[in-house]
Order: sequence, then structure tokens, then C-alpha cells
Amino acid sequence: RLQDTNLRVKELTLRKTGGNKKADPATTSLNADRPNVLLVDDHPNILIALERLLRNDYNIFTAIDGKSALKIMEKHDMALVVTDYRMPEMSGIELLENVKYIYPDTIRIICSGYIDQGVLMKAISTVQVHEILLKPWREEEMLFSLARWTEQYRKARQLEERANQYTVIQEQLEAANRLIQQLKQKMLTQETRQTRISEHYRESWLKNWFRKKQRFGNEQS
Repeated sequence: RLQDTNLRVKELTLRKTGGNKKADPATTSLNADRPNVLLVDDHPNILIALERLLRNDYNIFTAIDGKSALKIMEKHDMALVVTDYRMPEMSGIELLENVKYIYPDTIRIICSGYIDQGVLMKAISTVQVHEILLKPWREEEMLFSLARWTEQYRKARQLEERANQYTVIQEQLEAANRLIQQLKQKMLTQETRQTRISEHYRESWLKNWFRKKQRFGNEQS
């Protein structure tokens, strides 16, 4: 029963996070205890610098454009996406719009040296970006921000798993209640049939008794 509950919780969690991710050979080198972080920037040197800074605490994935980033996310669940704003073909805002729609639980962060008021308003109102970091970044600030957001992501996932557990328990209780009602109805039906049979035999016995009594009376007379 506990195994069935755990399987059901896993099923609900996978359903909410987009289902099973496609298998990838790279996953064999990932640390399951570390959050997955996707870095997106069209400048490779930026990606190298960020990866060097973060690789001891996170499973780091990198992409040089939005299209590649979304392909990576089809295969791996991401706790955070940290993206540049100004990129060819797909801007950071457009990328995070897709992330918000497809993977709403993923933390969305912009790290860019170009942020004007219009971009800032769109990032907040449309994409609901969790944080905007400026280039060049301070290492302490970058590490603190990502640690804070990954902890929030972890807590949110724990709450979601608990909610799924409660959902499974509620489903099991409802199923048990339906079974009890069915058994009660079955027992009631059987009792009704037995009562009818008993009444039938009682009525037959009384009829036979009256017949015998009448016959005995006739014989005496």
C-alpha cells in the first residue's frame, strides 16, 4: 500500500513538472543532490566565467541562445534559468516567457549589462522575473542570490510533494469510503432477501399449520 502511494505521488509530481524527461548520457555525471542551473548567454566567455563560479554548488548547463536553452529544458528539470537579455533571434525576455509558460516552477533570472526602464517593466509585468542581476556581477552577490532562489525552489517542491501526498491519501480515503458504501449496500440487499425468504417460509408454515388444524378438526367431527 505504501509503495502504491509513493508511485501515485511520483505520478502526480511528474504530471505537474511536465512528465518524464528524455534520457541523456550527460545525466550520469550529474549530482542528484545539487540543483540544476541553466546559464544562457551568446558570449561564451560569460558562460565560462559563470560556470567556473557556480560549478561546485550546482549542476551547470549552458546554452548560447534561447532555442538551445529550451531544448535542454526538454531533457532536464531546471531549478533556475539565468539568461542574458540581448541575444540574437530570441531575447532573454522571450526565452523566459516560454519558460514561464512551459515550466512555471522554474526560477527566472536576468543577468545583463543592458537594462532600461521599458525592459525592466516588461520583465516584471509579463515574465514575472524573480530577480535582475547586472553585469559585471559581484561574485558574492551572484552566489548569495542563486543560493537564496534555489532554497526557495527546493521548499516549493517539498510543499508540492506534500500536497501530492495529501491528494493521494484523499483519493484512497474516497475509494475506501466508496467500497464501504458498496459493501453496506450489498449487506442490506442480502438482509432484505433473507427477510423475504424468512417471511415466505413463515407464511408457508402457517398455511400448512392451518390446513393440518382444519383437517384434524374435520376428522374429529
